[in-house]
Amino acid sequence: MNHKPVFCLVALVAAFAAACTNLPIAPGPSDLSELDPDEPSFSDDAATSPGDAASRRPVYTPIFNPHGSAFSPPILAAKTENGNTAVVNGTSGEILAQVQGSGWGGDVDMAWDPWGTRLFVLEASPSEEGAELVSSTVVLGKGQTPPLLSPPKHEVWVSGIARLATSPFGPVIFENSYSGPRWRLVSEGKFVPSVFGAEPRSFTTYPTNSGALTIDALTYGAFDDALEIRSSTVDETGLSTPIASPFNLAPPNVPPSVRAVWKGGLPILIAVFGSSILVSNPSHSKWVGLSVDDPLETLVQAELLGEGNTILATATGDADVVAVHLDDDGQVECASTLDLPGHLTPSNHFFARTVVPAGAHSAFVGTSQGVFKIKALNSCPLTLQVDTAFSGSELRPPIAAP
Repeated sequence: MNHKPVFCLVALVAAFAAACTNLPIAPGPSDLSELDPDEPSFSDDAATSPGDAASRRPVYTPIFNPHGSAFSPPILAAKTENGNTAVVNGTSGEILAQVQGSGWGGDVDMAWDPWGTRLFVLEASPSEEGAELVSSTVVLGKGQTPPLLSPPKHEVWVSGIARLATSPFGPVIFENSYSGPRWRLVSEGKFVPSVFGAEPRSFTTYPTNSGALTIDALTYGAFDDALEIRSSTVDETGLSTPIASPFNLAPPNVPPSVRAVWKGGLPILIAVFGSSILVSNPSHSKWVGLSVDDPLETLVQAELLGEGNTILATATGDADVVAVHLDDDGQVECASTLDLPGHLTPSNHFFARTVVPAGAHSAFVGTSQGVFKIKALNSCPLTLQVDTAFSGSELRPPIAAP
């Protein structure tokens, strides 16, 4: 593995952080006058046994809407075309603050912590032999004060190729390296012992009554030829071994190009095959297909827009955006596609961050030539339009919202 010397880079990061801690990067006028979120709330109601300390763990209650930013106007994190990490006004596309990226030059992933106060960035080497996890603290300004984004702080080194999730107990790393695929919790800058887990292609998280966090992930089985949901619980001790629940539904092609969204806590599978969009029926016993005008190759990411009935996905092929509308019973009603400037890069191992929902009728989509805000109008026929009020030509995926 060919890394830069660890001790040198850590020293440089520390020196840079000390020199720049109080320096806002790229400040600009801000209309985020109401952005002063409360502290995250906790509850002790989950205690089931007065003598059991574990049962008295506080219940994590997120203060952010998982289907879009809770801020008004919304904020978004993205990479810039020159590799910086930026916080962006989700209404206009204005870059509110930015810091220099790690400069490794490989694949990048990013995610906010559950309280929207820290932004984690995982950047790999071009050879995908390793990656560095860093974090920046986000301080949101009041009135005309721009937000501040602290210089990146080194968290851990990661082996192989990896993706990132966050939890109240620290970042979770999905990693595939020389020791095989595994899921790992990072706590206070150190790894907690890992568990074996296949590479997630889509995932969701939700709190448990005991104060822990559950991760449900769509994976492709041991040989990338099956569909299953793997579930793991995260608490301060680490992750439980993911338990696989297979679908009685074969992928339409191998290797699969299937993604999942969750509605009402239940997964819905979506795939592409030629000029057809395939969606699993509510019982997951068969695929229901709709033909579209644009031939599609692979599915990159899929998200449910708000609590509504529209799934918006990114894809490779003759169209970059695919939208599917479901009726109230989960049956497919209609579909639509949209081509954007640039292209999407498929992820061969993990999920991607090219779509961020922004309510029940719109989403941000990132391509190689910018980030666009897409409106999904009407039910059926479903119409996709670019919101020209948002200008994201300087931005690139990955994208993430608190």
